[in-house]
Amino acid sequence: MKQLLQLLRLGQHQERFGQYGPEWIAWKSISTMHSYRIPATDNSKWLLLRYLPGCIRWVLSAKPLVVEAPGSKEAVLHIAPKGEDRNHEYLCSVRQPKALMCLYKSNLGPISNAHRFRLLWQLLPLLWFLLRATWRFPDRYRNLAFALRECLETACLLQLLQHHHIERVYMFGGFEKDANLFALACQSTGIYIHKIPSSNSLIYFYTYLIADELALTTAYHQEEANRLLGMKWNVGKLSEWPPMNAHRLHVQLPTYRKPPPQSLGFYSRGAWFRKVAGDSSRNAGELASEFELIRQLRAYHVKHPQVNLTVFLHPIERSNLEAYQKAEGYYRTVIGSSVQVYPFGKDTLEGFDAVDVAISSYSSSNIERLYCGFKTLFAPLHMKNPLFNTRVMQPITILDAEQVEPVINKTLALSRQAFFAQENLSTFLAASVQLTPDSLSSEEQKIA
Repeated sequence: MKQLLQLLRLGQHQERFGQYGPEWIAWKSISTMHSYRIPATDNSKWLLLRYLPGCIRWVLSAKPLVVEAPGSKEAVLHIAPKGEDRNHEYLCSVRQPKALMCLYKSNLGPISNAHRFRLLWQLLPLLWFLLRATWRFPDRYRNLAFALRECLETACLLQLLQHHHIERVYMFGGFEKDANLFALACQSTGIYIHKIPSSNSLIYFYTYLIADELALTTAYHQEEANRLLGMKWNVGKLSEWPPMNAHRLHVQLPTYRKPPPQSLGFYSRGAWFRKVAGDSSRNAGELASEFELIRQLRAYHVKHPQVNLTVFLHPIERSNLEAYQKAEGYYRTVIGSSVQVYPFGKDTLEGFDAVDVAISSYSSSNIERLYCGFKTLFAPLHMKNPLFNTRVMQPITILDAEQVEPVINKTLALSRQAFFAQENLSTFLAASVQLTPDSLSSEEQKIA
């Protein structure tokens, strides 16, 4: 914990004097970046003191993580609870490590009673530092309050890694605001940090980044990374990886059939669900963007009833049957009673061939569709900083609401082969995907 406090103090000092070292990146991340872990309803100016009793209880009661694969020199850090994360299979399919220690952020705790009491003692100077920082940066009070818990978790992780002599950590969930502080602390002890993002935008989720190595998991990441490398990014190496779920997609590929014509899919991010649940927003226009797209799809559905519209729910909307039924009712109310909702219990990637064209505000599932050779569009309509502003993404990105209808119609008219050829999207395709000419009408041939 003492090491983390020193890094935060140095980062704050660098911000004060206009210096931009890795400590500044770690400090800016933990004090300014969004976190889904902070409830939107937590707005009290005394939030730090309100979090303190919970942090003390956590230190006293949290049980040490039961470590799997002891003796391994490599570890993987998951953010999802054990048994609910498929990233482990993905990692093993790409790297095939001999042994891998699995760490789950939701199952952390001090590794011994001595470490437990040391954390409690070191909590006092950290609390004093965060209180002073809150006074100096009052607009960051929510982030700084939650930093108390994040530093405790990071200290437990570091102790565990050092105790087991881990040399390399593969890290999922690198978008969390404490991820850069963790990476910097690991680097200072000689641990190699390899961050693996999803196929969503790096510009949107990784404004600040510290890593020894970063996996680029889709075709447009390289262009984004070239823009970001510099003051806010301290990255040693970039490596090309397939999209998340690639190992499962390759199993699914032979089963896909030609999608039915005149069929459109909407990949939801659950904006309405997040709003009702009170989840914190990044305040970047992500909710407004999806609501606007839903309005446009409602208008499209009324004007083009011959096009079958299917909604593919976000995992938070189908976590159980009750949530699924609420989501089903919602979309049939706001879009139309005839809209279809992809069946409960079926994985989204199993239904890539259920629709000819899919659209979303932004979605990693849409990138996976491209990987499998299916027509895909993005419509981040109200984002404050335009998403997918890269050469390879521009042809399939809609930024003007009035263009939603004509672009959907144009894309429906194209064959899959013509779509990927005309929009120069071959770099997204899995090497095993071979698009053959579909049976085209003379009008479609002119478009293609």
